[in-house]
Amino acid sequence: MAVAVTGTAMGWTCWVVESGSMEPSVPTGALAVCRPVAASEEWVGEVVAFEAGAVTVIHRVVAQEENGALRTQGDANDTSDGTPVGLSAVRGIVVAVAPGVGAAWEQCEAHPEMLAAGAIALEGCLVWGCASREDASREARGRLERKERVPCRRR
Repeated sequence: MAVAVTGTAMGWTCWVVESGSMEPSVPTGALAVCRPVAASEEWVGEVVAFEAGAVTVIHRVVAQEENGALRTQGDANDTSDGTPVGLSAVRGIVVAVAPGVGAAWEQCEAHPEMLAAGAIALEGCLVWGCASREDASREARGRLERKERVPCRRR
């Protein structure tokens, strides 16, 4: 979620995956985070988001034709897509996949206040986790300095 929030601030896009054509690498219900494309991309092997009519499709590039168009295919599909994808239809290259986060992302888009509350909660968890880790580390260093042994139970 943090990558998605930070990425959208940098012009990245996020897509909720609604089909299993990219299973298991991009599962249904996942959030796919895409960065903008550069003019000199190496396309073959990349997973891209592209417009196909009224929908956005996420598939892997399996070949690039001489005219620059991309041949794509879903990882779970037996054959490549019927129509090559023009570079102008490409919306981004998938850089992160968060399984099971799609529904939460859709809720955050519908209710931006939830996104702000989630960001605050995430920051609180990170601060608490770092502080707890520092306390545990300080305690362990103290035991080492005093050469205390920590009792262990055998199983």
